[in-house]
Amino acid sequence: KEKPYSEHLTLKNGAYILMLADIKAPEQKTFDAAKAQLENELLDAKADEAARKKAAEMQVKIAEAQKAGKSFYQAAEALGLKAEPLPMFSAKVSPMGKNVYAEEIMQAAGKLAPGKVSEVINADKDALIVNVDRRITFDAEALDTDKTKIAEEIENDSDDSASLPDRKSTR
Repeated sequence: KEKPYSEHLTLKNGAYILMLADIKAPEQKTFDAAKAQLENELLDAKADEAARKKAAEMQVKIAEAQKAGKSFYQAAEALGLKAEPLPMFSAKVSPMGKNVYAEEIMQAAGKLAPGKVSEVINADKDALIVNVDRRITFDAEALDTDKTKIAEEIENDSDDSASLPDRKSTR
């Protein structure tokens, strides 16, 4: 405890100095406490595995329903799942606000073709299945054509205004 402060640490989210607040002697858990902790961890692991298995089954059923002509939303609703539509987004613009799974959703959506369903994404205590309804592509050639047309319209408009009499000179 002679030097309770660490050296200056620079990390990706900022600079830090750590302080050692206290030193405690290690505690030996009782057998019953260790047994209860292990039982809880095993139950949690089994519950997570069962949830993953159920989510994988749902993903297959959704994909089959889509092949049969149902939309993603209709298929999810028929299975009793919550389908949550999100606004359009891109890798640079994420209007998902406070959606805690925004990063996971954007990564999965980036790998999907429209109409396809993602593999099950395990996120904290939830399982996500992502679907891309449509993908809007950027047409550089059409943009150049539009720019040329707009520039010509502006030029024509400015030529028309040049032929109007100057208001100051007519007074």
